[in-house]
Amino acid sequence: MADEEKFVFRQFDGREFSNWYFRLQVALEDKGIEKWLETDAAKAVTEPDIRENNVEIAKIIKEDRACRLQITRRVADSHLEYLKERKTAFAMIQSLRTTFERTSIATEISVRKRMLLLRCEDSSNLTEHFLNFDKLVRELKACGGEMDMRNLIVTLFLTLSRKYDMVVTALETMDIKKLNNGDCSLASVRRREQIVQFGCRSK
Repeated sequence: MADEEKFVFRQFDGREFSNWYFRLQVALEDKGIEKWLETDAAKAVTEPDIRENNVEIAKIIKEDRACRLQITRRVADSHLEYLKERKTAFAMIQSLRTTFERTSIATEISVRKRMLLLRCEDSSNLTEHFLNFDKLVRELKACGGEMDMRNLIVTLFLTLSRKYDMVVTALETMDIKKLNNGDCSLASVRRREQIVQFGCRSK
């Protein structure tokens, strides 16, 4: 089991914090201890309904210790200094996040520019283009940027070349109320684009 985890889980070395953190969350969800990434165990044991409950305190301490172990295993030796002296899993993650999670305005501007410049050319693969767009959306969120679903979908349409005009035209029939109510998602738009594209190729 340990060999399998080592094979699929890259140790964090300062690159792609958001991807590394996502994998860490999924791994800890499987163990039922992911909450301690975002909740400070040191504060949790002092809560009024917890501090007199020795059984619950012991459970929290045990889970947080397990969480810290998983984090430490997934950080490269070159970056262990960011974890040392941190007494809880929450403190460890905050130390890494403060240093490596990109939250600057400059980064957000850079990501938005890349979204505006992204193009699905005639020779491009539509599925690959969607993956590139999704990656930029995740980067935007990771650096603190916000964009509502309507603007995301419009931006996605603008990245398509004239080759996909029929696709966009078909999708423009989507009820704008659905966009405003959050009933549409990038996933549903992508599915419809691929269906329409397939239909166009079949003619």
